[in-house]
Amino acid sequence: MDNVQLIVTGNLEKLALHKALGNAFPSVEFLEPVQSQGFTSVDISQLPSQPDSMSEEREVDKLVTAL
Repeated sequence: MDNVQLIVTGNLEKLALHKALGNAFPSVEFLEPVQSQGFTSVDISQLPSQPDSMSEEREVDKLVTAL
């Protein structure tokens, strides 16, 4: 059986994505997801509209680089 490690950005995905995918693909074992960044599960009213400087790396950019 193949194992797949998911990297997710939100709380809901961390709780259920591996289970849902496991139901759809029973021959694959989906390990419990690792949550990175969490920018999809934050109160967006608390986020700045843009980074302080153009050279500042955004959280989404950090995730893309890590992947």
